[in-house]
Amino acid sequence: MKDIKKMIAEGEVVVGTFGFLPAPASVEIIGYAGFDFVIIDVEHGACGPFGTELENMIRAAYAADITSLIKVTENDSGMILKALDFGAKGVLVPHVLSKEDAIHAVQCAKYPLDGHRSSAPIVRAAKYGALDWATYWKRANEETMVWPIIEDKRGIGNIEEIVSVRGIDCIAFGPFDLSMSLGKKGIPTDPAVEEKLDKVLDICNQKHIPVQILAMNVETAKKVVEKGVKIVAISADTMLLYQACRDIVERVKKEIKT
Repeated sequence: MKDIKKMIAEGEVVVGTFGFLPAPASVEIIGYAGFDFVIIDVEHGACGPFGTELENMIRAAYAADITSLIKVTENDSGMILKALDFGAKGVLVPHVLSKEDAIHAVQCAKYPLDGHRSSAPIVRAAKYGALDWATYWKRANEETMVWPIIEDKRGIGNIEEIVSVRGIDCIAFGPFDLSMSLGKKGIPTDPAVEEKLDKVLDICNQKHIPVQILAMNVETAKKVVEKGVKIVAISADTMLLYQACRDIVERVKKEIKT
């Protein structure tokens, strides 16, 4: 499986997309297409945060050699535990507002003594007990990624304290929610949002913490990478499917139905 944590550490730009469809096949297709990672979104997508549906989505990522991360619904220990026990390589935690929120997310994702994640050697992430536990939990603490999502005015205001938390691997910048929080009506390219992105990038660069952002198209992705963003999620499976279908229909209307 692609090791995006290593790729990022080596200075590579990694590119993925969001998975909103509750379908393992969609995750596989994203992987076979060549993306580096998929963010399985259980906050806004149809997949539930618990149970075999999510487990099978993560299993599909392994089959397609793509890193899976789960965007949980909230900063909840149970949701984070399930995602990681199923074998996800990391979690995105929405609406992190403070240093205390960030500490809680890290604590939920890491085993003792780095956190308080509940231990069970028989879960899928530990190959149902096939992995030596002493080796597994140490590796899990090293490899598991925690990405707080900064998408509110308060979170932006506390960004310096948030990035000081040990165990944070990346700051996920949420332009849509932030634009709403700033009163910009869901316009992620508003200058006020761009200004906040520049602030987050500046502070994160000082701490050598990469920034992730959603870009709706390649053109936007190119612009944010030029700004210094190292992790880009381009669109989502639902939108990519819609755009592909729309383009075909437009060609059919133009070239066949004329």
